[in-house]
This record gives sequence, C-alpha cells and structure tokens, in this order.
Amino acid sequence: MDQGPRFWQPRLLSPVIRSTWFRGRAGFVLLSAVELFLLQEATFALAYNPGTLFSLVARATRFFSDLFLLGAITLLLPRVGMIVMAVVALGINLGLVAYYSYFGIPLSLFTMMNQWREGRDVAKFSITAIPLLAAVLFGAALLAKIFLVRSARGTRIQLRRALAASAALFVAYVGLQAAFSCYDRPSLIREIVPPARFARGRGYTELWLAEWYYLDNSAVLKRATDTTRMASDRLTDLEVPLKIASRLIIIQVESLGFEAVDQTIDGKELMPFLDRLKDQSLFYRMRSPKRFGSADADFCILNAQWPSPDCINYKIPNFPYDGALPRFLKQFGFQTTCLMGDAGSTFSRRGPYEQMGFEEILFKEELLARYPVEIDDFGVRDPDLFRVSSILIRKPTDSRRPAKPICQFIVTTTSHWPWHNLHDSEKEIFPKSTAEVENYCNAFRSFDHTLCDYMMTLPPRTTVVIYGDHTSRIKFRNIVADWHGTTHFVPCWVYVVGENLAAQQRTRNSPVARDGSLTLLDLANYIRSQVRRSYAAP
Repeated sequence: MDQGPRFWQPRLLSPVIRSTWFRGRAGFVLLSAVELFLLQEATFALAYNPGTLFSLVARATRFFSDLFLLGAITLLLPRVGMIVMAVVALGINLGLVAYYSYFGIPLSLFTMMNQWREGRDVAKFSITAIPLLAAVLFGAALLAKIFLVRSARGTRIQLRRALAASAALFVAYVGLQAAFSCYDRPSLIREIVPPARFARGRGYTELWLAEWYYLDNSAVLKRATDTTRMASDRLTDLEVPLKIASRLIIIQVESLGFEAVDQTIDGKELMPFLDRLKDQSLFYRMRSPKRFGSADADFCILNAQWPSPDCINYKIPNFPYDGALPRFLKQFGFQTTCLMGDAGSTFSRRGPYEQMGFEEILFKEELLARYPVEIDDFGVRDPDLFRVSSILIRKPTDSRRPAKPICQFIVTTTSHWPWHNLHDSEKEIFPKSTAEVENYCNAFRSFDHTLCDYMMTLPPRTTVVIYGDHTSRIKFRNIVADWHGTTHFVPCWVYVVGENLAAQQRTRNSPVARDGSLTLLDLANYIRSQVRRSYAAP
C-alpha cells in the first residue's frame, strides 16, 4: 500500500533546503557549534596530548555531538526562542571563559553547587576577569547569529517532520556519545582526574551530567580523603633545624605570587620591606594549590594535606580534621588563635575551623563585635587585622600560671583582586589611580608598609611564617604572574625576629629553593617537625 511521499525524499527536501528558513537555521547551528568548540578548546586545553589519534577523535566527537544537539534544539525553536538562546549562550560563554581565565580549570557542576555564594559575592567584579578578545569574539558571534535568525524566513517543514528530524539528530548525538564512552567510560569521573581530562571528547553538558550522576557526597568524600594521602616532607631533611620559641605566627597573604618579589615600578620598589626581609629569612619559591579559591592554601597549611580535586574541603560533609595544626599544637601546650578578615561563612570555614580545634576564632563577625575595625568589600582591612593581632600577642598573662606558647594563624584580605579597596592616601606608586593593574601595585606597596609596621611590634624570637595563597594573575609591564594551570608559585619567608636565618639556610644557593619543586605541603610538614623537635609533648 502506498504510504505517500516521505519528508526525507529529495523532491520534498529540496524546497526546504533552498529556503532562507533552512539556510538561516543551518548557519545559526553551525556558528553556535564552532563557537562552542572554540570555547571548549580554550578551557579544555590541558586535557590533550596534541597530535595523537585519540585527541583528534575526541575533538571530532565533541564537535559533531554539539552540532547534532544544537540542531535538534534549534529545529523546534521559534525565531524569538533562537535569539533568547543566543543571548543566554553569550552570558554562559563569558562566564565560563572568565572562570577559566581566573582559575585555570573548567567550571564544574560541583563547584557551582557548593560555591555559588562565593561566586555571587565576587560576581560584580568578574567582568574584569573576561579576556577582551573573548568578549569581542563572542559579541561578534551574537550579532552574526541575530542576523542569521532574522534571515530565517520562508518555507519551513511541518511540525511533525521537524519533530522527526529533531529526534533523529538527538539519536545521532546520543549514539555518538555512547560510542565514545566505550573507549572513555563516564565512570572515570569517580577517579581523581581533572574535569578537562574527562570532558575532552564531550563538553560541559556531558561533564555536568556525569558529575551529577556519579559524584554524590560519599564519592566526593572518598576522593578527598584519597587525595589527602598524598604526602610530601622534603624540606625537613634539607633545611636547617629551627627553634620555635613561645610565639609562632603564620600569615597567609591574599594574591601574593612570586612575581611580586624584587619588582620595581617607575623607580619605586613594589615591596621594599619584604624584599629586604629575604636577607634575614629562609626564603623559597613554592607551589601553592589553587583549584577553587584561597581556602585551598589555608587547608593545606592547617591540615598538612593536599586539597580535594572537586571542591573546597570545607564544603565536604563529614570531612575529618583530626590531624589539624591546632590539634597538633595543643599536644605541646600551644594556645591557638585564628584571625581572618573575611566572614566565617566564606568557603564555609567556620564549622571546620571549630573542628580543627582553634581555641579562639576571630572572623569578621567577631572582630567587628569586639574591636573598632574598618571593613571593605572583602572584610576587615589588613591594618586593623594586624593591629588586633599585635594587641593579642602583647596581652598580659596571669602571673600565677606559666605562660602558654602562642600560635596565631592570620589570613589577609585587602590585597584581594580587583584591588579597589585602597584609600587614596594609600595609593603610593600610582596616586589616586582607578586602573586595576596600577592598584595591584598600590595594594602590595600598602601591604608591605602594613606588614613592616606590624613586625616592629613583635617581641624578639617570634617565629613568623609568611606565604602567598596564590598568584595575582597579573600582567603589567615587567610583572607577569608566576602560574601555569592550577599550579601557582608563591614566595615564602620563615623569619625569627632578631635573628639572621638567611646565613643559616642550607638550601640558600640550591635549586630546590627557587625551582618550584617544594610545595606548601612541604612547608606545613616542616613547621610541624620544628615544633616537635623544639617542644617535648607532655
């Protein structure tokens, strides 16, 4: 029995293919697929071994998968829907490229789910993280897509045939992804692999779906605890033994990368005090972990463990903090205090810090309640934070009891990107500037003065450890951020007030002090080993 002509027969397809309706939509789909492919190429860059057959197959799979899926969606949309789709895609693409530009890794679903509050807090500044070239190209692509949509008029296929064609394209998309998954299984995401490595033959949609399906809280907890088994204690055997006296201060400096050391701008030293402090300190160029934020660095120092590959460890339910530094120091009679300019809710630090065993926790909320301090967009300003630290260090003790050794852990905020929280009186290198890169210079010159004033208040033999949490991502004149992917190189000073440790540093002229092979994990273990040898546990 004759069923009549089918829509795929050439004589029926011909008018549709020749129509501006088809050409406009086909151009829209092709341009969207190319745009998405280039975005993924840029943000998945570290996932490939260039030139290999698998790399070519993965790229082809990803491109045609996106092409089929976009075609399936576009066939069913009215022209207004296509324009809305293009505008939404612009916002998403700019967000993805800004995230990659700042963090060096693709945005994962787990990050979005667990760190949306922190993302919301910095969203108003994120436009400065979008590379100008990307903004221009994506903007031009949007205009081209709007033009193609407006030209998509004329003969169109009937709805039932559009549904059939859309279904066929979707089946092709699913089939292509299923075929690729035979060689690169989706459950691989349960293992400790970078998101870009998993997504190299897929895309963001498939990456986020796999994370949603495979990475529940128990899987993330297991991956995090597996990562914490990564141990490194190279510095203890290489470096001079250090006597830790009754005061130990550890300072994590926001956005302080190694690129800031020994820099001069227009004849003015960027950090004159810290540059000279090198001549009295053990000094290193170290690798710092930064995948999801500043909290990766303080987690590493406080727990002597490498951070989770999925999200900030403080966000992981039931993560254990049994070996945290405050608990460790308590064995040797230390009284421990945390001073942080940021709010306790940022990166969900408050609960984990309490579990770590700090005897006194002073986040922004406590500092505001107890002291006359000034705040800015990111928290209590550094001058006030260090003033409170100095007050606590010099606080008289009960003469009837022997004084306990003290450890303060301090995390700064004022040098946070985009460096706009300085008063005009603090802008020394570029007075009254509003330019981001110039205020980077002003911020670290101001921090250097703040730290110098603070150090003058410390009693003799106070042990001070200073390190950066990550680089600034800056590129300004001769200052180029010292980072690659998720590897950030930061400076580290270990100083004892009134002593010259530089003359004693065994690694002073050794490559290991500057080649970046040492990590903050090595520093954390070195601090613990020196406490252990300096104090006998009760």
